[in-house]
Amino acid sequence: MGHSGPRIVFGAGFETEYRRCSILFTSSEIKVPMTAISNIIQSPLFSKKKKRLTKNEIRALDDAVRRIIETPEIGQLKSGDLSGVRVYKFRSLKTMTLLAYEISGDTLFLYTFGSHENFYRALKKYVQY
Repeated sequence: MGHSGPRIVFGAGFETEYRRCSILFTSSEIKVPMTAISNIIQSPLFSKKKKRLTKNEIRALDDAVRRIIETPEIGQLKSGDLSGVRVYKFRSLKTMTLLAYEISGDTLFLYTFGSHENFYRALKKYVQY
């Protein structure tokens, strides 16, 4: 049985707290090598924010997530309170958008995204939660 791409974890949460998460991509949409990311977990905050986006913004966000899947170390590694979290910057409709994620083994955790304004303050609150 071959590897068809990342397995999307549905219903799992972060660390010991379990929350309902939603599917970002189906495994047939992403072609990755077997050593790459095999699980993608969206935080509830990520999925709520994604629902508010337009189609073009969703397309830009999905492209950014695909780039992260292809090259997981593409984002800038943060230190201090946000140690272990990476932030990837990309353009969405002429605005700079930041995407916070973490890689643990073969799992990609998508925390949140947004403009730079109060981004790190909100991310710090969410990660410490």
